[in-house]
Amino acid sequence: MTAILIACLSLAAFGAVFGRVRLVRERPPVVGLRDRVIDAISGRSGALVLFEGSGLDPAVLAGDLICRRDQVIAGEDRFAVHLDAPGRDAEFARWLCRAQVVLEDRCGSVRMGATRTGAGAWPEDHLNRAERALARAKSENVVLFIDDHAPPRALAAEAAAIPFEALPILCAERHELVAVEPVAPPDVEDRRPASPEVARHLFLARLRSGARMLDGDSGARLSLPLPDDLAADPDMAFALVFGLDGCDILPERVTLRVGAGLSPATEAALLATGCTVSTEAPTVAQVGAGPHWLPAEMVRDMDADEAARRQVATILARAAETGAEVHADGVGSRKTAQMLSAMGCTLVSGPGLAPAVPDGDTGSASASRS
Repeated sequence: MTAILIACLSLAAFGAVFGRVRLVRERPPVVGLRDRVIDAISGRSGALVLFEGSGLDPAVLAGDLICRRDQVIAGEDRFAVHLDAPGRDAEFARWLCRAQVVLEDRCGSVRMGATRTGAGAWPEDHLNRAERALARAKSENVVLFIDDHAPPRALAAEAAAIPFEALPILCAERHELVAVEPVAPPDVEDRRPASPEVARHLFLARLRSGARMLDGDSGARLSLPLPDDLAADPDMAFALVFGLDGCDILPERVTLRVGAGLSPATEAALLATGCTVSTEAPTVAQVGAGPHWLPAEMVRDMDADEAARRQVATILARAAETGAEVHADGVGSRKTAQMLSAMGCTLVSGPGLAPAVPDGDTGSASASRS
C-alpha cells in the first residue's frame, strides 16, 4: 500500500461566531459536482473526503465503509463522501487507509484529499481545503489531511474586533435615513486582504455589523460594497446565503454595490440570493434598469469641475429615463447633495454630508439629518 502522508488536521471553524444556522432560503442553482458538494455539507459536521481517478465506483465502499447517515456525491472521475461520524484522528486515518485499499483493489489508481467539516463554518472553506489536499496528492496515491494554512479562529476574532461605524445613506430630496453602510477605520478599508478567504471573512464581519445596526429599524436597508475579485469568487453566492442566515437578516434588505464590469453570470448568481445588486455607473453607457451608484471620486469633483458636473448630469438624466435609482457616494457637502437632488439623484452619502456614527446609533444620524 502506498505510503500515507498525514499533515496537520484542518479543524472546523467559526462555530462560535455563527451559532446554529437556519438554512431557510432558496439557494443559488445547484449544477456541478462542486455546487452539489457545498449544498450537501452545509450545516453538517463530520469529514469531507474527495476521491479522484479513472473508473472509480463509490458503490464499492458501501456497507462497511459508508453507512446510511453518510452522503455520497458522484461526478465524472471524481466523487465525494461526507462522513457523519469520522471518529478521532486515528480512527479517521484507518478509514482512509481502508477506503484506499478497497478502491485500488477494485477500481485501480485513486487519489484522496480529506478535511474535517463543522456546521458553523462556511462549506466553501471546507471544500477548498479538501481540493487543495487532493491537489497536493499529485501522482502518488497519498491520503493527505490538508495543513491548517491560516488560523480561522484568529481570523474570526480579528474580524469581530473591527470597530465598524454606520455611514448614513440619505434620501437626496428629504435627507431622511434610507440605508446604512458599515465602514471600517481607514487602515482596514485601505488594506488589501491577504487572501480570498480573508476577504470573505472581512465581508462577513461587515454584514454582521450591518445587521446589528439595523436591529430594531424596520425601514432602513443595508448597503455593502462588494469588491470585484470577491464578487467574481465562485463561492461568494453560497457564502452570502450562509452569512445572511447566520445574521438572521432578510436578503431584500441588503444591497450589494458592485463594479461596472460584473459579468451577467456573476450578477445572476448574486441576484439569486435575494439581495439587490447595484452596479457602478461611471459613464452613461453603464446605465441600465438599475439600481446604480456613482463613484466617490466623480462626485467629489463636481464642486470645482464643470466637466464632472456635466458628466454626472448626463448619467442621472439617462437614469431618469430608465427609472433607475442612483446612489451618489462621497458627497462632500449639503450644497452638493442639493445639486444632485436637482439633477434627479435618489440617494446620497458621504462623510461631509452625514458622517459615520458608532455602531447602533443610526437613529441619531437620522434625526440630525431629517
